[in-house]
Amino acid sequence: MVSEAPINCKNLVADLAGSRLIFVTRTAAFIIDAATEKCIGSVPVASDTDGRVDFGPLPDSCAVGSWEGGLRAFDYCSGQMLWSLALDKFTAIQHFGSRPEIKVEKLGTVLLDFQTGRVLKTIPLWDVYLHPTRPIKASFSILHTKMVIENEGRATKTGIASKSFAVLSHAWSSEEFVWSSPSGHLTGYSIARDDVFMETKGPWFNVISLTFNEERNLFYALVTDLNGKPKLGLFSVSNSGKISYLAELPNVPFSCFLDRGRKLALSDGTIWSTLNGVLIKRLDWNVICRANDQQ
Repeated sequence: MVSEAPINCKNLVADLAGSRLIFVTRTAAFIIDAATEKCIGSVPVASDTDGRVDFGPLPDSCAVGSWEGGLRAFDYCSGQMLWSLALDKFTAIQHFGSRPEIKVEKLGTVLLDFQTGRVLKTIPLWDVYLHPTRPIKASFSILHTKMVIENEGRATKTGIASKSFAVLSHAWSSEEFVWSSPSGHLTGYSIARDDVFMETKGPWFNVISLTFNEERNLFYALVTDLNGKPKLGLFSVSNSGKISYLAELPNVPFSCFLDRGRKLALSDGTIWSTLNGVLIKRLDWNVICRANDQQ
């Protein structure tokens, strides 16, 4: 029976705009529709892919990397490889909504044209985050430990001192940028007011994931070691800096927000509502992934 040999999850990534997830194992990345509980496709991965995977800005696309084996882009429905790039020893991949670029973290930032795999720009020692729809970017200086917000539309540049050496997670709304640091601090910047509206540390160790829901006009934060216990915690964050506790969740290694911030998926297969922290459903990774293998 499939339950006798559980599939080991190496990472979990969401297409934030919809219900699709990438469930990474040691040998393959399975693209799963959490709404229909069906596997849409799969692509091969290396044993060290882990967090080096993300959806791409093109329909039905993803990027998969390896510490030693470079970077490849796929159409995950057909399994066709779109391009490959001999870029190794990087730590993560990230796309920015529908923008055609993807970011590779490699002692700084490497921006690529996703359609061709061509390197557009290399920015050493700066961790860059592009706004998904506006000509705004946030850049964290690894060397000087500060955040710089550049608004090309207004030709402004604002520097913000950091309490830590890196950015752990982040999220954009139309008018705000919120990020967390390994020190456990949560910082919010208002684009309209060009100032910091929040800088706080709550009853947690770290904020490992952030998202924004436009309908509710709220950010959501997933935190570790809630109140000193080995539990995850779910909080909402307003654009005035108000933080509200929603739920205590199981302590699992991987998680991701999906469906435009309405839901949270955990690597144990559970899907939770961010509205009230209620369990919505439980996915059986074994059944879904092995059904795909048998097609």
